[in-house]
Amino acid sequence: MRLRILTWNLHIAIGADERLDPDRVAAEIRALKPDIAALQEVDAYKERTGWVNQWKYIGRAVGLPAFFGSNVTTVAAAPPPQAPAAHPGRWMHQYGVALLTSLPVRSVENHLLTYRTEGEGYKEQRGCLEVETRDATLLCTHWGLHQEERLAQVREVLALAERADRPAVVLGDLNAVSVSPEIAALRERFLDAGAGAGPTFPSTGPNRRIDYCFLPQTWRVLGAHVLPTQASDHCPLLVEAETEG
Repeated sequence: MRLRILTWNLHIAIGADERLDPDRVAAEIRALKPDIAALQEVDAYKERTGWVNQWKYIGRAVGLPAFFGSNVTTVAAAPPPQAPAAHPGRWMHQYGVALLTSLPVRSVENHLLTYRTEGEGYKEQRGCLEVETRDATLLCTHWGLHQEERLAQVREVLALAERADRPAVVLGDLNAVSVSPEIAALRERFLDAGAGAGPTFPSTGPNRRIDYCFLPQTWRVLGAHVLPTQASDHCPLLVEAETEG
């Protein structure tokens, strides 16, 4: 079976031109015709992105079933006065990762990963969305900015892949360059499908590769492309692959 697999950090649909435009994001995804689209930095019911549930909105616009894993959830003690009165997300605001797929889905589970809670520097809860399909277990993840976080996160994601009933695919913004030990740990188990496709960040002039698609070693990579965009600060990575079946 041939698959078109996309991974893209959406930057909450704010482009390099600083314009918030989920329709532009959806149009670019739809044009690529992916069977699987792993999306990071996705908002749901947040004021900064116009109270839109982005993963549902983009899923509908692309025409694919959509699934979400919240990394950060805020429950309001009272609905924000700016939120529309009938809005379903007046009490809960979320940020995380999403996965769109045309493959038949058997189960969905979200896993929160270890992250840095002490010391100086940026701190943010990270996660991994596990979507089990008939043909593969899809792991959409977004890792931390600090290497000590990522070394723990790679162990946790590898453990999810190890226990999966079906061949695992790891997709996401891993915030690590290709020579790092955390990426080396994934290469021991998977095919680095985007190797040679080029850097993915920043979209205004890509100079490093931090967005990845790791496939089962029994699959075959038919092609990999980093695509130019103005719709996010990351470039999308599109991989064409053939499964062992």
